[in-house]
Amino acid sequence: MKNFKKESGITLLTLTIIIIVLLILAGVGITSGISTIKSARYTAFEAEMQIMQTEVNKIKQENKEANSLGEELTEEQKQIFIVKEVQDVLSQKEGDLETLKSNFRYFRKDYLKNDLKIEAAERDYYINIQERIIISSKPVEYEGINYYMLEQMSNGMYNVQTHKTGNVEFDLNYEIVDTSKINIIVTNITGNNYTNKWQIRYKLSSNTENWNITPEFEGNSYTIVVEEKEKYDIEVFHKEEWQSATKQINISGYYNEEKGVNSPTVGGDNGKGLIPIKWNGENWEVCSEDDPTWYNYSDKEITVTNEDGQQEQVPAMTWANAMLSDGIYKAGEVEVGQVVKLEELGSMFVWIPRYAYSINEYKVAKNLEDGTTQNITKVEFLKGISNEGTSGNTYPKDYDADSVAVRISNSNDSTSSLYIWR
Repeated sequence: MKNFKKESGITLLTLTIIIIVLLILAGVGITSGISTIKSARYTAFEAEMQIMQTEVNKIKQENKEANSLGEELTEEQKQIFIVKEVQDVLSQKEGDLETLKSNFRYFRKDYLKNDLKIEAAERDYYINIQERIIISSKPVEYEGINYYMLEQMSNGMYNVQTHKTGNVEFDLNYEIVDTSKINIIVTNITGNNYTNKWQIRYKLSSNTENWNITPEFEGNSYTIVVEEKEKYDIEVFHKEEWQSATKQINISGYYNEEKGVNSPTVGGDNGKGLIPIKWNGENWEVCSEDDPTWYNYSDKEITVTNEDGQQEQVPAMTWANAMLSDGIYKAGEVEVGQVVKLEELGSMFVWIPRYAYSINEYKVAKNLEDGTTQNITKVEFLKGISNEGTSGNTYPKDYDADSVAVRISNSNDSTSSLYIWR
């Protein structure tokens, strides 16, 4: 019987299996490589869009002629607005959609790089600078989605429309430290839980430009130190991604050099809703805190004609009257010059600035012929929160109470039924 020797080698079946495995591995490698390339392209596009958004926000804020930059869109370019991904984002914007579209301009890549110095631009864009909205002229595809706008992306809410509110909320208060230091206290900053890092813009309300910006800080509160007793505009923001509406705070209750007393505090959180009002000779009317006739606590005199037709000098003191928002009139809703009907007045107050007083015995011979003494109360208004009186006297006791208001039951008589309100 013939013996056969067993030979080793690769069978056709084995070879087939090896080829199939190699093809599978090659396919996986190619797919993985394509996926990696797409992911990198998407990440680069997102980073570019973020830089573009920041730059457009700056252009809007710094350039008053920004809306004339770029070129008008052609009819062909306007077809971008019928792309579903773009439609979905624009439809969620505030304002009229057609007006929104009409304010877009075409920005070529070279123009962005060379004229606007945006080095990150690697494509052409359609941009509405007025509303800070950016659309890429060509999409980047990733995982089956065409991306045209930053808002489509996971970290995409970087655009803040100039009139959009509610992204960030915060509370305001202030404390007067001394005559040259006032703390504006920003508290309870809340956003969307995206970050706990914030910055604050602030400026005098009378200043149309020149914002001051704080360093970035963590947490939900911050104290700004200012020197002037004025109205301030305050905004809280995180980079260019999240921004509050502008709030205003009026620093009052501070020494007024011209009028010689601390100024009244009205309205807002600090004034508990007090509305400044004055008697115009016939009716009570709402006035502003800046009204020069609202109050005058100095002993200046004016010339009047008395009942006998003679000219005489009389004190010109006028009191700072205010009304609480517990009637039909509410702080923030009334208008300056609005007449307030007597029967509709809220609780009435008159402002008494912070003061010092002392009781001493003086001999007043011209009034007391028998030579007896009479107690006389000496009252002097104090400057700010110091112990210095308006005459220059310094009082030893630490008078740390704020100015007070005195409630009056008769709106024409500031001395009847006094009730101290702090």
